[in-house]
Amino acid sequence: QLTEAQQRRQKAIETDKLNPGYHYLQVTIFQEQGQEEAAVQALKKCLYIDPDFILAHFTLGNIRYRQKNPEDAGKHWRNALTLLETYSDVDSVSMEDGLTAGRLREIIKTTFSRLKG
Repeated sequence: QLTEAQQRRQKAIETDKLNPGYHYLQVTIFQEQGQEEAAVQALKKCLYIDPDFILAHFTLGNIRYRQKNPEDAGKHWRNALTLLETYSDVDSVSMEDGLTAGRLREIIKTTFSRLKG
């Protein structure tokens, strides 16, 4: 169903080019297809449109961590943690799966501790 998702995403972007959520959808498609560098470029586009897009920072940090780039991973995780400071633990940061700010904070801190450890 990736082809259908790609078509819907393209139509959505044509309607609203400055919606970072539509570009983030492209990231998930690229990741499903194993196109990690394309996902990185799409994440950079998300962050260009909205530098405060928490999930883009988090995801880019994860990709950079897998790519053995701990400095860049840490930078994006720190950005996400800083942005999360304005959220309460129960605030949702993801419309799709109901991920809360508290849970995302916990995930980042746990992963970040492995980087430092």
